[in-house]
Amino acid sequence: MIGTVNAFQISGLDEKEFWQFFKACAFGKENYEGDPSLQSIGRQIAKALKGCPLAARSVGALLNRNVSYEHWKTIRDKWKSLQIKDDDFIPILKLSYDYLPSHLQRCFSYCSLFPEDHPFSAATLVQVWISQNFVQCEDIGKGLEETGLQYLGSLVDLGFFQKVDRHYVMHDLMHDLAQQVSAKECYTVRGLQSSTIRQGIRHLSIITTGDDNDKNTNFPTEKYEEILQKIRPLQKLRSLMLFGSSSVYLLKSIQTVCKEAKCLRLLRVCVLNTDISAIHTFLNPHHLRYLEFIRVSETKDMLVYGDYKDAAFPRALTSFYHLQVLDVGFSGNISVPAAMNNLVKLRHLIADAKVHFSIGGVGNMISLQKLKFKVQNISGFDIRQLQSMNKLVTLVISHLENVKTKDEANGARLIDKEYLKKLFLSWSVGCMSLEPERTKDVLEGLQPHHNLKALCIAGYTGPTSPTWLSSNLSVTSLQTIHLELTMMELINFSDEDLHKFTKGFSEKRLLGKPGAFGQVYKGRNKGNNYANCPRKVAIKISERKDEYVRIMWKQEINALSSISHANVINLVGFADTEEYYALVYERAKQDLEGFRASNKGELDAILLGVASGLEAIHSAGFVHWDIQLRNILLMKDNTVKIVDFGLATRKGEKMKSAQEKFDVFCFGNLIRELVLLERKEWSPTKCPRILLADICIVNNPDDRPSMATLVSKLKVPCSAMVNWLLKLEKCACIYNNIELENVDTIEEYDVVLYAQHTTRV
Repeated sequence: MIGTVNAFQISGLDEKEFWQFFKACAFGKENYEGDPSLQSIGRQIAKALKGCPLAARSVGALLNRNVSYEHWKTIRDKWKSLQIKDDDFIPILKLSYDYLPSHLQRCFSYCSLFPEDHPFSAATLVQVWISQNFVQCEDIGKGLEETGLQYLGSLVDLGFFQKVDRHYVMHDLMHDLAQQVSAKECYTVRGLQSSTIRQGIRHLSIITTGDDNDKNTNFPTEKYEEILQKIRPLQKLRSLMLFGSSSVYLLKSIQTVCKEAKCLRLLRVCVLNTDISAIHTFLNPHHLRYLEFIRVSETKDMLVYGDYKDAAFPRALTSFYHLQVLDVGFSGNISVPAAMNNLVKLRHLIADAKVHFSIGGVGNMISLQKLKFKVQNISGFDIRQLQSMNKLVTLVISHLENVKTKDEANGARLIDKEYLKKLFLSWSVGCMSLEPERTKDVLEGLQPHHNLKALCIAGYTGPTSPTWLSSNLSVTSLQTIHLELTMMELINFSDEDLHKFTKGFSEKRLLGKPGAFGQVYKGRNKGNNYANCPRKVAIKISERKDEYVRIMWKQEINALSSISHANVINLVGFADTEEYYALVYERAKQDLEGFRASNKGELDAILLGVASGLEAIHSAGFVHWDIQLRNILLMKDNTVKIVDFGLATRKGEKMKSAQEKFDVFCFGNLIRELVLLERKEWSPTKCPRILLADICIVNNPDDRPSMATLVSKLKVPCSAMVNWLLKLEKCACIYNNIELENVDTIEEYDVVLYAQHTTRV
């Protein structure tokens, strides 16, 4: 049943709580009990704010700039002169705005062009401000972007923006204020509800999100065109932003606007795949600083945001010499014209890595601040292209196996890049395993500037660290370092090798049923061509269907080449052919799916082996994510081996323990499955190890033990393990509605929990 209800009035904070919050904003601490005169003025102002936290934060920050009687008295007197209606906080916020420096006023008011509740990226917001020349460097040692971030930080501190996770948002009241103070220069078309349009506006946004569900036949194109016709003249227009996928239907009207707006500096536009090549025809290349494409696809029923397919940058775009930001999004591949390196003032190219990789002669683009560079043995793609790119802040260099000498590496002149803060260096897996000395020399030649703060090195096979990272430490500002080093030499097999091993991938050589990401074949290295390759191997073949398959293939190589343990499968090598990806392992006799242990000792050995392997995986910094019976193998000597690392990832910086505890949960399920396969009816008395499953599968990850703890408990006699569990369960209260206070023996524990276990299993 649907109907209307009386409006519910949300009140502000109560007087006491609000005064404490206001003191925290104005004095810097909520328990301030200092100058009585300041407190008196503060109470007068706080009372007028009616418990509104946003107003307290904004006005409090204004007062906190100068905690003096004169400053506070001035604010109070101006306050009294304001004509404030009940619950109208805009004049209050406007007072804080009036005290902003002019450069912050411009940056704040410009944001009225964005939709309400828009999540701002700090980088994007700063880039937009720079395109309008709002950001000015006063400190020679700081760039425009760094200065712009300081602007944003100041606006956050003063309450004009709020940081939510990784984004910034503007409160609805602040958005209303931004619209009010920017009315002379900014105008927003919000659907078909248009207000009086001032002549000579400089910044325009069009928001069509309310019509995004309409197909072309239903979209009110003519009504939008009527509104746009009223926005004249356009000679002063500097910004044009479009929001909403349905805005693609206005492209013809936008063309007309852009042709008249000769001084346009910023364009944010939604486009269909076929429209990209025509964008340049209605833009003036002399003034444009910021160009952003939002890719839209037209489906049967609706418009959706999507990837680029068979799209290309128009060659004419390479004549936009003053362009500073080109944003085509991170998804989808776009072909690049040969003269792309003409964009010498481009500071930010926001695009898929393949776009970065395909720019020949990228060294001409000396203003770029972030670059993903793939070293290739082709003219225009050698590492010396980086020599003069001294404005780089973030640099990713891959395929370093194509660099032959230290002198060649030194040609990148990383040591001269004083603004470089993040550096990622990687060698392709296996390619340099036979030449560790050369790898070492190359890394030695890639010495960065001492200002570097973050360094990541992957696939490095050199015997020692470079001197600039060890004996002659020069990166003195380094804060974080991440190493993905190849711990073992992997064999790079050829397609011919694998055909010989499997007799042309004969069906008779298949091991088990095909999996979701490939088939596994029995292989035999008859000729023993590779000293490190056993005679009997297992070969997993994955067709090159999509990027996801390649990612899983690389993840498995990265994980297994970094872990060396008796209970983790040994990866012998790999292959990367035109038709498939392959991984070559030592061969086992069977997996645990359907396996029945012959006795408790055998079961204990298997559980200990799995737990020990998982402990090694976690110690190496990885999470497996897919522990189940078919991913546990038994070798000929009954040694347990954990396999299938396609989902394995390095533990993130946050919630490392929680990530590990997912593997612990899977281990608990594995214990129960193994015991159930052994006997349909069980009890803790007959099989004490199953009690470990209980503590592994509790809901709260923090209550699950670590793999190191489980390994230690699997090594002790069952009685000692049970005593530990009894004490633990009394403390953790894992089982609801069960009295454990009088349970002191495993027999008593058995009686209490048997019924619940049979139900849960």
